[in-house]
Amino acid sequence: MKPIVAITGRAGHGKDSLYRLVLAPRGYYRVALADPVKALYLQRLAAEDASPLAAAERYYQAFGATKTLEARRALQQIGTEQVREGLDPFYWVWLALQEIKRLVQAGEKVAITDCRFPNEAAALRGEAQTIRRMYEELAASGKAFSERIQRDLLTPWEVGGLLPPSGIALVVRVVKPGRALEGEAGQHASEQGVEEIRPDVSLEANNLLELREMGQRLLAEDPPPDRAWQARAGWARAIELRGGPLHNTSAFAPDDVREIALPPGEGAWLYRRDPDQPGVFVFAGDA
Repeated sequence: MKPIVAITGRAGHGKDSLYRLVLAPRGYYRVALADPVKALYLQRLAAEDASPLAAAERYYQAFGATKTLEARRALQQIGTEQVREGLDPFYWVWLALQEIKRLVQAGEKVAITDCRFPNEAAALRGEAQTIRRMYEELAASGKAFSERIQRDLLTPWEVGGLLPPSGIALVVRVVKPGRALEGEAGQHASEQGVEEIRPDVSLEANNLLELREMGQRLLAEDPPPDRAWQARAGWARAIELRGGPLHNTSAFAPDDVREIALPPGEGAWLYRRDPDQPGVFVFAGDA
């Protein structure tokens, strides 16, 4: 499997769910282009309220389980109108590629959970000719761009730049039939840009079960790492022995339980005591 998976799709179609259900269990690190946008939004809130705690106090209101319409509009305005159009359309993917490069060169795999524009997909795929053409069009039209970002994105990783090797990324589009943002938010450029991306694979799923099954088939050559969890006396958590991320667990007494369930978001992983290995819990499938 390619070390970079870029997920694209409209809001609410399952981008984060695909990561959580399929990619995270396979050890992919999550990188979201919108995370730095959130930082700018919180900075704005603090400035408006003239309080250093304003951003913290409104964080969950803006970015909790249900994102407010106000927060969504503000993020779109900051990310697109202010930065993409006012500074450089590659700015957010340029920032992300700095982290992606560090991770991939360290041997890790990365999932980008919010690729929304064709230029972002081109940068993640390492398409130098496409990037060069896009910058030529920006220059000809008089639109804003950064020569520094342009230089970095046209210089390969191996010589100090941020252009990934060609073909290193797989672009996956997720589609949930019948789901769409209504009103102004749904017509925003960040939603419309998704339709212009040329994905390598499209996953059309009606629910999370279908999405997980499709994602697992797509990544069949990259199975989850072996999971064996060892319980040690006096510990209230499981210690992973081989590969994969460490997930929080409910407290348990190693000598008293026969199985533990670890809930990574929507699903749950079940571990049962191995009768042949005292104190060891072995992955037993989805709970």
